[in-house]
Amino acid sequence: TSGIVLAPTLLHASDGVPLKATIVTTSESFQPGTFPVLGFVTSTGEGTSTHLGKLTTSGQVALIWTSEGVWFVGAGTSVAANGDELYNTLEGLDTGYGDTSGTFTITGGTGRFAGATGSGTFTSSRDADDVMTAVHEGTIDYKKN
Repeated sequence: TSGIVLAPTLLHASDGVPLKATIVTTSESFQPGTFPVLGFVTSTGEGTSTHLGKLTTSGQVALIWTSEGVWFVGAGTSVAANGDELYNTLEGLDTGYGDTSGTFTITGGTGRFAGATGSGTFTSSRDADDVMTAVHEGTIDYKKN
């Protein structure tokens, strides 16, 4: 899951403007859990997003065994180039090795993203070199300064 600081006049994005992001995972670690929690994946990444520009991300998800497959829930932080942070939660289903789909909910942030809200969907996939790329699409509502 970064930004430009403008004049201090506060404007409010109108009840959700489009948000798109592409994030490439740069590192991952896995810690085993206790059944039905298969474990925890911690990852970092970098990418670009509308409203954030160039960004870095970090987050953790829990992998949970269900009758439908491996479900995951977690949280993450995206940091804009100017240091403003955007927080989100996510959940979804692992549909194969590194291929996932799910939803995200924006839960706030810092700077111009303080009090931000929004939601959307995402998909991710791994390429032949084991690099995971995620694409997020949804809406965001936040103050612009």
